[in-house]
Order: sequence, then C-alpha cells, then structure tokens
Amino acid sequence: FNEKYLWLSYEESLTSEIHYDGLKPNRILGIDMNPSNIGISIIEFDEQDNFKVLHKEVFDIYKLTLASGKSSDDPESKYRTNKRRHETIQIAHIIDSLMDVWKCGKLSIEELKIKPSNKKKGKQFNRLCNNVWNRRLFKTKLNMLANEHGYDFVEVNPAYSSVIGNFE
Repeated sequence: FNEKYLWLSYEESLTSEIHYDGLKPNRILGIDMNPSNIGISIIEFDEQDNFKVLHKEVFDIYKLTLASGKSSDDPESKYRTNKRRHETIQIAHIIDSLMDVWKCGKLSIEELKIKPSNKKKGKQFNRLCNNVWNRRLFKTKLNMLANEHGYDFVEVNPAYSSVIGNFE
C-alpha cells in the first residue's frame, strides 16, 4: 500500500467457489473481440455436430475508445481510461451471468497474441490496438470467473471465433 492505494491479492483456490449448476457441455458462448466492441454468440451443438444459435449480442464500447485530444495525464484522459477499464470488467461480469442463465459449459475466447507495433493502418488504429484495447484485462477477468464458477475457459484460433461470432 501507499498514501494513495491499497492493493489486495488472494489465492483463487482458497476462496469459496460457487459453481454454476446444470451446465451443458454442448453449449458454448463464443466471444469475438475488437478494440471498440465485443461480440458474443451462444450456440448449441447436437450429436451430429449441427448447431443452432441461441443468443447473440454486441457490446459497443466505441465512445470509450475515442481520443480526448489531451495528454495521458490530464484528468479527463485518466477518467476515460478508468471508465473503459471499469466497463470492460462489467462486460466480463455480464458474460459470466449469461453463462449461468444459458447454462453454457464452455466459454470460447480468441487466443490473441498481439504485440505493440506499427500496424501500417494509421495512427488511430495503432492507438486502439496498442494502447486502448483492454484485451488482457478482459481475458484475465473471464478466466478468473470461469475458475470461480466451474465452466471451461477455452482459447481458440481467432479465425474460428470470428466465424462463430458472426452467425446470423
């Protein structure tokens, strides 16, 4: 701790776990992540690997990714950063609740290993991908919730999550 912050840490395995009951192993919640939105689809497979889409939704955080035009240590910029982080965590909690409501046995998320670099698509695109996108925070929070509530957390090739995430 210091004059401004107090940090707490804990071992997940030592906390009381509340597992969701009646999860269906053939029901999957798939996530397609982008810097300014998060798309989800809940699909269910039958014995012949045919599937049907049960639910789909997009969480739009575009307005939270807009540049303030001010320095990163300006109070407005700090507020936007904190707001974006907070909303990202809240989206993870909403998705976790959907796992229980729809009794999904698996959560599928893109295995993204993007290193900060010049993407050759302009300054704003680089800003979004390298500085603004809270993909690690989102993934870490979902993984923690999966461990806590007893469903499988599966990382998949991004090409597959985008296909599943865009089913109509």
